[in-house]
Amino acid sequence: MVSEECIQYKECSYFSEFLRLNKPVFVAEYKLAPAKFCIEAKASRLSAIKKRPALNAVREDCSAYY
Repeated sequence: MVSEECIQYKECSYFSEFLRLNKPVFVAEYKLAPAKFCIEAKASRLSAIKKRPALNAVREDCSAYY
């Protein structure tokens, strides 16, 4: 599953069934800083990155928070 901004909009609970089945959930956040979403992503077992809205190659991942 791929989601955009589910942490910012508090919609990640919609993916609980995927997580229960050990399926990956990938999240792209655009406005929040990694310090604001990586802790929650880790606790929820989400693979999250910060992207620019242009969707170019630039990204920040949460590896520093794991």
